[in-house]
Amino acid sequence: MDEHSEPTHISPVFFDLLQRQFLPRAGLRLREHLVFPPNGYQLTRKPIAWAMRFASIAFSGNALLGDNHIFVVEAAS
Repeated sequence: MDEHSEPTHISPVFFDLLQRQFLPRAGLRLREHLVFPPNGYQLTRKPIAWAMRFASIAFSGNALLGDNHIFVVEAAS
């Protein structure tokens, strides 16, 4: 989120907040969460990629890997 970042990013997505609050308020639920590239980074600046690789080993969670996150949502029943 600086002058060296991907210019199409307008804000970070906080995965937990998205899943717990934003989607239910919109009447949606997360059906699938995909990342690209799987299990790694391709587009992120090198120092950040190394830090995120280390974080993904040290911490649990399914939102630590991949440069791009694809969220498939559906109407909550």
